[in-house]
Amino acid sequence: MANIAGRDITTADLAIMGTGALMVIASFLPWFGPQDDRIRARAEQLGVDVSLNAWSSTFLAWGAVVLAVVVAGLVAGRLFAGFAMPTTGKTGPHLLLLMLSGLGAALIVLRLLVGAVNGKAEIGLYLALVLAIVQAGFAFLSFRSSGEQLPSSRRPGSA
Repeated sequence: MANIAGRDITTADLAIMGTGALMVIASFLPWFGPQDDRIRARAEQLGVDVSLNAWSSTFLAWGAVVLAVVVAGLVAGRLFAGFAMPTTGKTGPHLLLLMLSGLGAALIVLRLLVGAVNGKAEIGLYLALVLAIVQAGFAFLSFRSSGEQLPSSRRPGSA
């Protein structure tokens, strides 16, 4: 546990915030380029960049980046600004963060699968995939250490 600005911050919280910040950087790196090396070589001769980053790609790419940044921002808001996430029904705040970060990782996996047909995956996509999985993993650890429980499918009073 680290002590930052007089607050005890867990390693999981630090990792969640760090992966969100690094995801912003990864979003501007190339995610997809042309599959044909001749097209890439010709574009380089002309001084044209034909690769796509997350922001010039589909919702599967930029939506995942937004989710990672939102999760990191919610954790930072809770730690440094005293922001308390409301409980939504039976879903606690740590479970909500886990679900959002898991959804972000799933979007990147889908983007990788969909994009494999249309172009060649590049370093930004692979880096974003690793960051999203790491963020989801630390969100899971944060959920486990919070003591929250998964919502039960049984109704009260049933056997």
